Amino acid sequence: MDAPVVPLNRYLTGEALFQALIRETEELCARATQNQDVLLFISDIAISKVRFIEPYAFAFYELASNGERVELCHFSQVKVQLLLIRREPDRPRVITGFFRGGEPAA
Repeated sequence: MDAPVVPLNRYLTGEALFQALIRETEELCARATQNQDVLLFISDIAISKVRFIEPYAFAFYELASNGERVELCHFSQVKVQLLLIRREPDRPRVITGFFRGGEPAA
């Protein structure tokens, strides 16, 4: 039985990474309790949103109370951690969000 043919250009973009990040975040969310945040980290920086700028780049928006910082990088340079973290009891649950292109939905 032959494997399906996948166009080579699919592996030369960030699409596979974007889908993997979404899939793994959803899987962690399914296992998380209500008192846990599901956050993506780059180094020690907590990320609130991930924007896929097709076809090659990602924008990572820092979760910060003193403004917003954005890290831009080529998909081949992305190295992240996806973690479950105990939520502070006095604030709402946080889950890293994902979107393509323009501004995220409110």
